Amino acid sequence: MDAEKKLDIVQGIIRQGLRGAGTETLLVDFGERLMAAGVSLMRANLSQTTLHPTIAGYDYEWWIDEGEATISDWQRGRALTEADYAKFPFVYMYQNQLPTLRVKVHETNEPSPFPLINRLRERGGTDYFAIETKFEAAHDSGAFTGFRTSWATGQPGGFKDTDIDTISALLPSLGLAIKATSTYRVAKSLMATYLGADAGNRVLNGEIVRGSVDTIRAVVFSADLQGFTRISEELEGEDLIGLLNAYFECIVDCLEAQGGEVLKFMGDGILAIFRLEDGEDGCKAALDAAENALKAVRELSTAREAEGKTATRAYMGLHKGDVLYGNIGSADRLDFTVVGPAVNETARIEAMCRSVERDLVISSAFRDGAKGDSRDRLVSLGRYALRGISRPQELFTLDSGL
Repeated sequence: MDAEKKLDIVQGIIRQGLRGAGTETLLVDFGERLMAAGVSLMRANLSQTTLHPTIAGYDYEWWIDEGEATISDWQRGRALTEADYAKFPFVYMYQNQLPTLRVKVHETNEPSPFPLINRLRERGGTDYFAIETKFEAAHDSGAFTGFRTSWATGQPGGFKDTDIDTISALLPSLGLAIKATSTYRVAKSLMATYLGADAGNRVLNGEIVRGSVDTIRAVVFSADLQGFTRISEELEGEDLIGLLNAYFECIVDCLEAQGGEVLKFMGDGILAIFRLEDGEDGCKAALDAAENALKAVRELSTAREAEGKTATRAYMGLHKGDVLYGNIGSADRLDFTVVGPAVNETARIEAMCRSVERDLVISSAFRDGAKGDSRDRLVSLGRYALRGISRPQELFTLDSGL
């Protein structure tokens, strides 16, 4: 391949990288440019690890005759045996510290230990070439160590030596674009994981100045686990974290299913909001979420008790009001959260659960903002003075007795 064609490929992939194209697009574009320059391909594949709480990495596969690339992920904790792992060429390369792997499919009809090679042979493949591309920066680790690609052809006699040389020589340009897009993907994933989807997007979009806040109308949700101080003294560290994760997961799933945004975990506590839109019964989503969460917690406790594990319940509070939503903290250590009287009052309302012997306590402001069935589902608990709140107020709970 002449220098002009190579330069065209490099410039093309760099342009795609600057546009922020996804990894699957970058792989297909790179492959198409190789073919336009004379390299015969029937399949391309790219595999890369990532930083994500449940996903260990992504695999992108492109069969030229099938159009778009397909994407699959590897779940963390996936149960595979040593024999299962041995079936993957990329794993074989990793275990044997091989920077490249070449299998000339056309030279033998013997079954391969790699199912992929057998598939290639069945589809007319003649040659397979895999190569590792390292990012090589001193600080690179985990998801940023690099990636592996493989290239297959159905060309009689397999790849020409010049094809292999061309792919190897041009991969660093693809690597630069992949590193750029994967860095952004990982940053967005981590922001969503640790801050929440909306707060994470706001930070990535530049809302990072201390004191940069918006006033929003919302239902504030607060919850914590009953008897957690005692439980933390009784359980070993691993069991305690397992209990927290189990209860947090069932509560958060219910909140997010109704559009709730979890902003913070505080020890055994959860702080979340439900935004209120004009003309909508925003209180209904919050009420449904709280009711579903209480049921889920009770079902989880029943299951844990049946297994001989420590179980508990949750106290929850709902309040409606204006909150300040944005960056709060020191000059170089910020938190993206909500503050304001409504947040403090929600904590006081939730703290009343023990006194009134209910797992869910709801403010009068929430009740006044609820509509139709949501309002009808609430029953009064009477008037109470809340610590730090100037006026006593009527509190409510669900008529289901939760």
